[in-house]
Amino acid sequence: MESMKPEPATASHLGAILAIILLSYFMILLDNSVIFTALPSLQAELRLPAHRELPGRP
Repeated sequence: MESMKPEPATASHLGAILAIILLSYFMILLDNSVIFTALPSLQAELRLPAHRELPGRP
């Protein structure tokens, strides 16, 4: 029976994993930037108040 040891990670695999993680993080940052930039105009178009008080908070 052959041993079921995984192959050691090569530099190209580690580079690909790092690239995927960095690209995912960049996409999250880009999404947040778009949302926070568009939020004031969305609030104005939907006629929402700028600040809402949470229930139970003074």
